[in-house]
Amino acid sequence: MKMRNVADMYRLSPTQQGMLFHTLYEPESGMYIEQMGMTPEEALDVADFRRAWEQVIARHPSLRTAFLWEGGEEPVQVVREQVTTPWEEIEWPELPAAAADARLQEWLRADRVRGFKLAHAPLMRLTLIRVAPATMHIIWTYHHLILDGSATNQVLAEVFAYYRALRAGETLALPQPRPYKEYIAWLQGQDSAAAEHYWRTQLAGFSAATPLTVDLLAPGDTDSTATEELETRLTQAETQNIQAFARANQLTVNTIVQGAWALLLSRYSGEADVIHGVTASTRPPTLPGVESMVGLFINTLPLRLRVAPQDTTLSWLRQVQAALVDMQQYDFSSLVDVQGWSAVPRGQPLFESIVVFENYGGGSAEEGAASEPRLTTWWGEERATFPLTLTVGQGPEMLLRVGFEAKRFDQATIVRLAGHLRLLLLGMVAVPERLVRDIPLLTDAERTQVVETWNTPALTPPVDPRTIGEVIRDHARTTPLALAVQDDATTLTYHAFVSRATALAAALQQHHALRPGSRLGLALPRSADFALAFLAGLFAGATLVPLDPTYPHDRLAFLCADADITLILTHPTLRDALAPLGVPLLALADLPPTDAPVAFPLLTPDHLAYLIYT
Repeated sequence: MKMRNVADMYRLSPTQQGMLFHTLYEPESGMYIEQMGMTPEEALDVADFRRAWEQVIARHPSLRTAFLWEGGEEPVQVVREQVTTPWEEIEWPELPAAAADARLQEWLRADRVRGFKLAHAPLMRLTLIRVAPATMHIIWTYHHLILDGSATNQVLAEVFAYYRALRAGETLALPQPRPYKEYIAWLQGQDSAAAEHYWRTQLAGFSAATPLTVDLLAPGDTDSTATEELETRLTQAETQNIQAFARANQLTVNTIVQGAWALLLSRYSGEADVIHGVTASTRPPTLPGVESMVGLFINTLPLRLRVAPQDTTLSWLRQVQAALVDMQQYDFSSLVDVQGWSAVPRGQPLFESIVVFENYGGGSAEEGAASEPRLTTWWGEERATFPLTLTVGQGPEMLLRVGFEAKRFDQATIVRLAGHLRLLLLGMVAVPERLVRDIPLLTDAERTQVVETWNTPALTPPVDPRTIGEVIRDHARTTPLALAVQDDATTLTYHAFVSRATALAAALQQHHALRPGSRLGLALPRSADFALAFLAGLFAGATLVPLDPTYPHDRLAFLCADADITLILTHPTLRDALAPLGVPLLALADLPPTDAPVAFPLLTPDHLAYLIYT
């Protein structure tokens, strides 16, 4: 028996599954609610405009789709045979420009929070707001579950094509598009075993998201869901330089952007091995008619890049492009599955920043509206789902839009970040033979501050004469129950943190003669043990030397010899790999306790606390 008003029913794509989960988890957050508005500059026939929308909705199944998730083994999307296009007209009293804009922004915020009932199609609505006798705004609100940016442009181009035909009294016959369900069927036929092998190989040894390091709580009470955006544009000449560099070296502009962002993360975090998310189109070129389909074809997946400071910019960018090409073979993979194939603990993010490179083909909204009426178009806000999102728009002047969580970043930080990204982009294409490590990051003003202001000989002595260890001990006395260190297995208050580190320092002094000037190697994973070993070494007065166990043996041997390391604190699982270095190894759990008190040494500013090789 045929279900009432049901044209089709099929599974969700992996990206849709993730979006559905997050939407159900935060139903009033405005997450994945997209808005596009337009202000006609010439007369608009509202009746014909509505009819044009109805014709386009009838053409594309995704525009008539609802989502059901209760009572079945898995969620499904249901295509309705017919839907009623939601259309609302509102009339506001005429207001001064600033007040009118404020009222519109408030309406847009409320419209996003209103969201959609996902089980009821269509997941879109149109609102006409008259703000003056000759001025109106038309806002198209839709859920990201049914459309991506490329599909949005296609829909708008068709709407205005039908509108022009209706105004001219003509019949428009567009080619019949292929249905979105054919893409879903294509996904089911992909080799998931090969994808799992690829992602496990790519993410091997990576256990924590690349730290952003510049994220600090903004002052004051900040809405935990609030997001903001900062936009900056390159000049036309700068944009042309990037495009010319890409053409001359058989690179894509996307490759240069992804490389610049990875380099920015590396410079900020101090890590050579970084991961960020890449949001890209997954329209398979081998699927017949895929260019005519309307639906959600994007996915966000991790891009792991190893920044090679000694390589030339051009050779490293070619490595970046090769990594992007390899990833395209498996871009159908679910991010949930990919994270499960990594060593990142459940509940922790695989990455905290993403890059969205907009490279939409086909008709654009502006092209579709080029005839009548003339339009001013703009994009409304969308809530970012990652702490930091870089969206790059192509055009005569490249657009860099940075979306950020207001609770984690302040505006000044993002302004500096955008400036650093711009300098990296321009520096990469200026001198292809330049080494990656020499690509400039600082602005002229920042360079002057570092070189001249901060390096003046008449530095004021520090007001606080305490050592780092003394500061931490004093803090533990005033806030003993505050959280100090936490990992998956251990949670330490400041009292427990300092007490355990003090006991370790005493044992190191008694059993291993650790004293001021001793070079103590730290070869431990990111964990509470690393923090304890670090603080114990400071308490004992040793010079701490971090060692990355993934470095080649020759590199580690050089570091141990050059730094004159006398003892390495490590984890039992790393003992075999580090044993050939010939330096005494000690796991914290193997250190025998002592009843002797720690002998806190008298340290001066001349004592070396930390030694790192870059």
